[in-house]
Amino acid sequence: MNACHILSWIGFHQDGCCPRQFYNSPGGVTGIPLGLREQVEQTLELLTHPATQLSQKKVHHHNTGLSNAMELTQKFTFNPKQGIDNPALVISDDAESALGPTPRLCVLRRGEHDSFGFYLCKERDSQGHVVRMVEPWSVAERSGLRDGDWLLEVNEEFVCDVEHLRVAQKIQVCGTQLCLLVLSSEHYKQALAEGCDLHELARVHGGKDCTGPRLCYIPRDPHAGLGFSITPVEGEKGRYLMNTVSGSPAERAGVSRGDRLVWINGTLASALTYSALSKMVKKCGDHVTVLVIDLESERSYTRRHLPILPAMATTHNLPHQPTELHMVQGPEGYGFLLRQEKMQSGHTGE
Repeated sequence: MNACHILSWIGFHQDGCCPRQFYNSPGGVTGIPLGLREQVEQTLELLTHPATQLSQKKVHHHNTGLSNAMELTQKFTFNPKQGIDNPALVISDDAESALGPTPRLCVLRRGEHDSFGFYLCKERDSQGHVVRMVEPWSVAERSGLRDGDWLLEVNEEFVCDVEHLRVAQKIQVCGTQLCLLVLSSEHYKQALAEGCDLHELARVHGGKDCTGPRLCYIPRDPHAGLGFSITPVEGEKGRYLMNTVSGSPAERAGVSRGDRLVWINGTLASALTYSALSKMVKKCGDHVTVLVIDLESERSYTRRHLPILPAMATTHNLPHQPTELHMVQGPEGYGFLLRQEKMQSGHTGE
């Protein structure tokens, strides 16, 4: 990896999800001291080599004057039909390569003060975003993320054609969970060589009929109320479905009959009893905000072991809309300061 080919690094290391950016960085892998890395590599080679023999010979107990000889030999043999009997080693025929470029989903879950443990890089003459310097034993590595992976989606949003800093900001504000759809370096090159549509490749992975969750703001009507009821699913604890009245505030806000209720007013619905959920709705005041998803899409998320997060949602009927401003820097700057603060909900905002 040549430093002159790198436009920028954005790191999600050590200081949590706050990015650090470097230009024309000399690079280099950090995290494991060289001596320790060599020991780990030698140990792995010893354990996984099919012809390895592990032996322990002649252990002497000098304190008793007795000498006990013990020899333990374990052989790992290879049979072309049965495979290798070493459970620490798995060899595949790389069937995925035969099927063409195959995206890989990595779900990263970190603690409140932990880092994800990788850098996001924008390389010269490349449109996409590549993962570099994945820390050994980090959240990123445990999720299956590897050095050289190319991003297709961040939290179900296609990002290949999105500005690099915007992608980094999306990762920064994701909270403690992050879902990345990636292609390995080999599969990415193969996709480009074959002229594959990366957007279509990502869409097929999620399921063509799969739609993301919806974040719906429902105002209370003085006469019609909220216009929905919640029904617990029999035999499935913490699972609730939405029932809407035709033409009601809930339906106008984007909620459909039969939607699965995932979050309500910032609380995970599956963590609430039906009694607690009913009390929350009664005390919600003049509005309630719900995160819902249709059942077909929920099955797609379940099949892919993908959590349903507010960060993935499209918004419906929200009372406040973002405003885009074009600002020109004056002699004394832009005239304001930006700082990061922790809100009452526990999330970080700027």
